[in-house]
Amino acid sequence: MRCTILCFLTGIFLLSCKTEQKEEKVQQEQPNILFIAVDDLRPELNFYGATHIHSPNLDKLASQSLVFDRAYCSVPTCGASRASILTGVRPTRNRFLTFDTRADEQVPEAVTLPNLFKSNGYTTISNGKVLHVPDDSKAKNERQYMGLNHRGGAPGFVRLYEENDSDHTSTYLVLPDYSGNRFYQSLGNIQSSQLVGITIPDFSTGNMLYITGQAENLFDGKAEQIMPRTSLLTRIRVTGAVFIEQALELKLLSDEKFSPYNPPIRYLRQELEHMGHNVNENVEQTELDATLISVKKHTQSISTFTFELLQPIDVPLPGGFGIFDFSEQLDTGYRHMNESNPQNINEDYIRTWTISSAPDYEGGKQFKQTQQVSIT
Repeated sequence: MRCTILCFLTGIFLLSCKTEQKEEKVQQEQPNILFIAVDDLRPELNFYGATHIHSPNLDKLASQSLVFDRAYCSVPTCGASRASILTGVRPTRNRFLTFDTRADEQVPEAVTLPNLFKSNGYTTISNGKVLHVPDDSKAKNERQYMGLNHRGGAPGFVRLYEENDSDHTSTYLVLPDYSGNRFYQSLGNIQSSQLVGITIPDFSTGNMLYITGQAENLFDGKAEQIMPRTSLLTRIRVTGAVFIEQALELKLLSDEKFSPYNPPIRYLRQELEHMGHNVNENVEQTELDATLISVKKHTQSISTFTFELLQPIDVPLPGGFGIFDFSEQLDTGYRHMNESNPQNINEDYIRTWTISSAPDYEGGKQFKQTQQVSIT
């Protein structure tokens, strides 16, 4: 018998079995299987009682399926919960704790759900994110196909620019990476295969834009050249696009609401230059440690902060600016959620302040160097 299992876990985990006609009896005993699991989401669907959600296709599927009304997450972290449900091994204080959990390292003796099907006559195929780490159990796991991921942000978070040569114009999309919208699986997929397809829906009109392209991940300096103050982004050269009006049979019944985790829009270098910002890479930059030595409060919302620098500098006149990076002291590392302060999750702890203190005048046309600067 020849069987096939398709696995989606972005998540959808699909299992199907194909047999020859002469094996109809066996086919009834080993049916096609569809297992859908979505992490980081609540059961906000119509058939779960959320009547404000319009989900006719999933409602129809649920009417033909076994729906679990009292199912609980074994651990409140996406990668760890995936490893737990796909191995049948419960989390403890020593395993399955983090988003980047690897089942093949923490429980190498465990048999994953896809492997269990495979050992019982199925061919397993992964389509999308199943185990959190792409190559987890890769040597003995399912065949892997394209990854399926969703990305979101404030309107305009995807930037666009064009490059022209004598015969051709290339259009590029730029997607910056940020917490709450990490590219995890997408980054790995793009590193192994640069072919991408993108679907961009407009839920207010039902219109859809389909794009194909060649993608590449850019890190550190290369990312900074395209989008200042960004260390990781994905750039896509568009190879094709199709726009379809009213492709979605949906109607937005309430005002559109955006995630509180969306960070401010990040602009391309060329956009910032067009706005008049100085983002010249050739400007000499010197990094100095600065120690906060005093705070003088003027009003409820205005204070002056005075810093002592590691060494004297030719300080700019009042009206100049300084860029202060507090990430080393304040950044606590990656966090997936922060309900008390959603915007803090994408904080880079960099501030640009106007200098309010004037350096001492030496006479002639010179100002003394200083080790203290004040900002208000």
